[in-house]
Amino acid sequence: MMIKHYQMTALEMWVEDLYERFGINSLEQLNIDSIARRLNIWVYYKPMKSKGLERMPGLYTMVIDSRLSPTRQWLDFLHELCHLLRHAGNQTTLPELFTVGQEQEAEQFVLYAAMPISIISKLHIPQQRDKAIEFLTKTFAIPKKLAERRLDQIQRREFQGAVDSVLAKQISYRSEAAAGANEKPIHGVNLYSYYDSNSDVSGPSQIVIEVDAATMNSSGDFYFSADGPFERLEIEDFYGYKCTQLSVKDLIYNDDRIGMNFPTLSLLYGRAAKRFVLQMRDLERFLELERGF
Repeated sequence: MMIKHYQMTALEMWVEDLYERFGINSLEQLNIDSIARRLNIWVYYKPMKSKGLERMPGLYTMVIDSRLSPTRQWLDFLHELCHLLRHAGNQTTLPELFTVGQEQEAEQFVLYAAMPISIISKLHIPQQRDKAIEFLTKTFAIPKKLAERRLDQIQRREFQGAVDSVLAKQISYRSEAAAGANEKPIHGVNLYSYYDSNSDVSGPSQIVIEVDAATMNSSGDFYFSADGPFERLEIEDFYGYKCTQLSVKDLIYNDDRIGMNFPTLSLLYGRAAKRFVLQMRDLERFLELERGF
């Protein structure tokens, strides 16, 4: 299949890197036994809902529902594999915003892990849509609906990548001085959420915290809840804006709230007004660490 402009999301790149590190590069290796053996996962089949457990760091156990068909067991395995490798911890204590996002990410993980782009790109897939769907269904032993979703996803991203490639040649990037001149003034502290259309989940992918100069020079801490509320930002709102990326090291924690100390941030990033960007995945990791699981 000709894949020239296809753009992988961060999650798909993570899956591809995982498969590369463990030598998973052929159709014959896309099964429960092969992947479980490589990743040191003990798999048991019992008449109960599928679930995975991390007994200790790097030691995984998974129960697969024995009542399901082999195809459904394979998909359950991949779904639980995502939770084990990327969502370790007690999910019941996370904010709803995160648990919903994790389920959505696990669903996308299944698409990428069941039909990795590195293997698809080597195959001769029919050009006709219905035949292509049938080919993917039989080749990867997955439900027709899943094959259809993956094909649509690939074609959509291939098209978008081609468009982006053309636009990239036409757009001249603004200088920092020009960008700064177009920025709107900041008043107080404002919280926003940004939903990335190219992300793997429907929830927000970033939190943007605007802080004016007076607040940056204050001596107090600022806290907010992971559940918001956040005003929604669109991609156009970023044009001409300079943003500073925050990491978990910049955050503080108190009474199940996320916070930041402005004097400390002033020393690190300057005393002028700032727009800080915090990745939702970093926020999730931070909460897991602070809650001790």
